[in-house]
Amino acid sequence: MTNREKSSDFLLVSRGKANIAIPLSFVFKVIEAQEVTPAETSNEIIAGVINYHGEVIPVLSLDKKFSMKTKELSPEERFVLIRQNESTYAIITDNMVEIIEIDNKSLKKGKDIFPDISGIHAFDYKDKRIIQVFDPDTFFTSKEVADIKEILLK
Repeated sequence: MTNREKSSDFLLVSRGKANIAIPLSFVFKVIEAQEVTPAETSNEIIAGVINYHGEVIPVLSLDKKFSMKTKELSPEERFVLIRQNESTYAIITDNMVEIIEIDNKSLKKGKDIFPDISGIHAFDYKDKRIIQVFDPDTFFTSKEVADIKEILLK
């Protein structure tokens, strides 16, 4: 077994008090926050859309997804652009902390700790902080996926 099979690389970002690790293989780019155009949707996690080099990209709020206190968007924040299954979306973060390597054996499965949780694949404890390991494949409910696709079709 190689060292790569024992560990994975992540982009560690923060939002409020949450530390969230996003698999580097899904991260397209990190950009400065910009004005978000509201989208016609009743889905609260969709903050709106941005135009990034001619591409309309949905902007998603971790505040709403994880029932955290909603913050006003500020220029100090960052958008992490995530590419998945030929789609791109942006997640609002306070900042990019660092690129980290997590030993796969140290991960605690999210469902083992919180049976009803979705979108968080696992948890890790590193450098005195709890890290939520984001799983782009299960982060959204089927309703949220449908709402995002609907916005992109408009």
